[in-house]
Amino acid sequence: MKLKILYINANTNETLRELELTEEETKALSLDIADIIEFHTNFIKQRIRQNIDKIVEEAVKPQSKVLSAIDKKELIKLLLQKEIFVTHPRDLPDEIKRLIVKKANLSVLKPSE
Repeated sequence: MKLKILYINANTNETLRELELTEEETKALSLDIADIIEFHTNFIKQRIRQNIDKIVEEAVKPQSKVLSAIDKKELIKLLLQKEIFVTHPRDLPDEIKRLIVKKANLSVLKPSE
């Protein structure tokens, strides 16, 4: 079986990248991966979870610049309104994590060049 992986911008339908595996490449990959599609999906979702946790942990640090001061105040206000009290950032509800990631300035987490 040949396999083609497409990365498509969901907003514009533009193909960003295309990867086509030959039958031989697919066969070779199946040596240690029973379900290539499931493996690929799980890999991406796991990496997303890890990075979300990393962003959230950095964002809630007192001196962090990941969130603006205004965004931090709004986050604290939201947590108090919803009576959310956690001891570890990973325990925050997913909706709060998504909000943090949406507002996060990721450039402060990237090493300077």
